[in-house]
Amino acid sequence: MSHSHQRKSFFILVLMAAVTTLTGICLLLPAQAFAHESRATIGTEKDNFTPMPICEKGVHNADGTPRTYQDYALCMAGELDHSLEAYHKKDYDKAYEYINEAYFGWYENNLEPQSMRLAGNRKIKMERRFSVAKKELKDDPENCDLDKKLTELKIGLARDAMVLDGVLQDGAPESAGKALLEKNHVKEKVDQSRLNWVDFGTSLTLLLREGLEAMLVVVAIVLYLVKAEHKKLAKYVYWGAGAAVILSFLLAWLMKILVGGASQASELIEGITMFAAVAMLFYVSNWMLSKTSGKNWADYIQGMVKTSVSRGAAFALIFAAFLAVIREGAELVLFYTAAFSGEGHNPWWIGAGFAVGVIVLAIIFVIFRFGGARLPVRPIFFATSILLFIMCISFVGKGVQELREADVIQGVTNLPWMKYYMPELGIFPQAETLLPQMILLVASVWLIIAHWNNNRRYNKQVKADTENTKE
Repeated sequence: MSHSHQRKSFFILVLMAAVTTLTGICLLLPAQAFAHESRATIGTEKDNFTPMPICEKGVHNADGTPRTYQDYALCMAGELDHSLEAYHKKDYDKAYEYINEAYFGWYENNLEPQSMRLAGNRKIKMERRFSVAKKELKDDPENCDLDKKLTELKIGLARDAMVLDGVLQDGAPESAGKALLEKNHVKEKVDQSRLNWVDFGTSLTLLLREGLEAMLVVVAIVLYLVKAEHKKLAKYVYWGAGAAVILSFLLAWLMKILVGGASQASELIEGITMFAAVAMLFYVSNWMLSKTSGKNWADYIQGMVKTSVSRGAAFALIFAAFLAVIREGAELVLFYTAAFSGEGHNPWWIGAGFAVGVIVLAIIFVIFRFGGARLPVRPIFFATSILLFIMCISFVGKGVQELREADVIQGVTNLPWMKYYMPELGIFPQAETLLPQMILLVASVWLIIAHWNNNRRYNKQVKADTENTKE
């Protein structure tokens, strides 16, 4: 590489590093947890406070009736009330344990899967409130206003439960959740027809949310192999994805047996698996991109050689598809088990939601697989590598979120200015997720520019050689 090219590359690298640093500072400076959320409050005077009772685990109430979402919200309220009681007695460790139990023991298993379909990113907001309460309790227990935070959390959970039970409309204000907590815990009657649609929507949403990313990774790799004239290798990618689907049930079962399903340990496992997938996909993306640049591409279009796929690269392609599918598949099994384990769920509506999700994913797969095969080769090579870079960025955000829920990453630096975000794509209004995503984005852009410069230099060299030959 010439000195001028080295200077240009160095200048671009320094510029990208400066932009990343300045953006990170801008992200962190205005961050104030939940500054943009309005909330209702219910007083809990510590001298006149009687906590709700702790619920026995299971899908039935003490009187034998099936638990509704309102019942689960009241069970979480009981855990949070006991956290406040321990907090008033300055037993901060016990208070922390009760919050953890409300989250891992009840919310993740009984309300989180269904909350994904509620408008306003309710799942993300509730998870943030749990995280902020735990962080402030751990960092500065003497000065944190735990009464206010847990009261707001109880109201939010009650409101969501009432929406899921069909008692409230999805657009109901958060203060509507007070009714469940103030009326001596008298529940409203569940709207069964609304509950059927909740089951349908939850089943469909879970499958699309977890299945779409894995499917895009698989179809991108298969499409690349087909266009690179290595169609025979595609069947191994399918086999790897199929094996991952089967092993997803085994992995979910092992997680249920070893760590009790949804727990800090399961979140840690999911986070580690997500980052392993990121590393593999980033390698595969760069490898694919390299095949579109310089002499690699010239050899391909001249028919001199096929785009080479070494034994190691072939294994990386298959393993990347396997990791993407098994990670999403195991979480999907756990979500379905948690969401529909109780009574009162209609299996026909659950099955209908699943079937519609399968049809939607199949249509998307066919469009990408066979529609993409009709497009020019080089844009397909380039597009598949870019798609996998985007999947890496999405997986990083979700991986950080999993580690945060496992308490490996403490706290939430909320970004009040970020009104719109897409948790389905791993985009959260938090500096903890956005900063590593921006670093990965800069690395991806740097690789793309490097390959583009390589193409430009190669084309100039070819042109110069052609002119010299004519002379």
